[in-house]
Amino acid sequence: MNKILYTISIAIVIVVIGSSAINSPQQETHTTGYFSSTAQSCSCHGTTMIVSNNILITGIPDTVVAGQSYPMSLTISNPSGKKFGFAINSGTTGGTFTTTNPYAQVSKGYEMTHKSPPAATGTYTWGNITWTAPAKAGTVKIAYCGLCGKAASGSAMVAGYKNTFSPVVVIVTPVKLSSFDIAESKGKVNMAWTTASEINVAYFSVQRSLDGANFTTVGKVTASGNSASLHAYDYTDDATNLSGAIYYRLNTVDKDGKNSFSKVVSVSLTAHNSQLNSIYPNPLRAGQDLKLNYTSTKTCSVSVQLLSMLGKRVFNTNLSVNEGSNTLSVSIGHLAAGVYYLSVVSENGSAQRQQLVIQ
Repeated sequence: MNKILYTISIAIVIVVIGSSAINSPQQETHTTGYFSSTAQSCSCHGTTMIVSNNILITGIPDTVVAGQSYPMSLTISNPSGKKFGFAINSGTTGGTFTTTNPYAQVSKGYEMTHKSPPAATGTYTWGNITWTAPAKAGTVKIAYCGLCGKAASGSAMVAGYKNTFSPVVVIVTPVKLSSFDIAESKGKVNMAWTTASEINVAYFSVQRSLDGANFTTVGKVTASGNSASLHAYDYTDDATNLSGAIYYRLNTVDKDGKNSFSKVVSVSLTAHNSQLNSIYPNPLRAGQDLKLNYTSTKTCSVSVQLLSMLGKRVFNTNLSVNEGSNTLSVSIGHLAAGVYYLSVVSENGSAQRQQLVIQ
């Protein structure tokens, strides 16, 4: 697939809100005088911005499909922070943002800032945000920055952060799917799909996601290859350790390596067993908080432990979890670089373990 590369020049600015706007997110609109598209700085509370990983963007993969929408979130972390602000900009031709978050706003489609987030200590996350990739293939440059203040009003600037990332936009030609259906029975998810025609198709990858944005391959089904008639396929995914909304899609891979994605379908599951489903980001960089997706069969307390390669426990904390799916956060980005084992131990002593790399 040919890719046309282009660069988008963008710049954004962050403003931290005042305490008078805490209960009314509509009061602060960041119009002229607050937001500038000519510099990554904050003229209201300070201009020193450093390149840092204290801002975490999740939900936008390195390679995206033209025109496809990606649910995302933005997290700013600083142990001294009391109020947080952000801005993100994908450029005039680099896609668009939408949000239902009452503490975020889109000003020109391609740029978004905070409104008036409630007070927080150490970290704050903006969710319910969607970025839609542009229709053309190429590389887009997305710039973002964040600011945190330590005073109640957020006016005493602790630090300002800025960074960029550049997803590659690809255009794919989807296979002619006639249907893609999903059903659940006792924790088993049964998928069935039909194709009206296939040209040079190698196989279908069945992909699963816990958040509707980040997918992993759970199965592979060989395609008929070339056909102008109707073909039916099916696959069953064992999801007995999962709960809540689970998302699936098909990735059709051609014999020449090209691929295309189906629509995303979802199913709601009830937990049968407690399970550590995923940890991210992995590798973990210095200063980042580790996120855990954990499914619990009941509301209780679990122990989150980190073991060195020699089996020495270097971190331990107890966290409360609710019945069903939980997103947990632990601050371990200060630990020395290396390979560790993260373990979540339930009240009955059962444990799930995953390997973690800290860079």
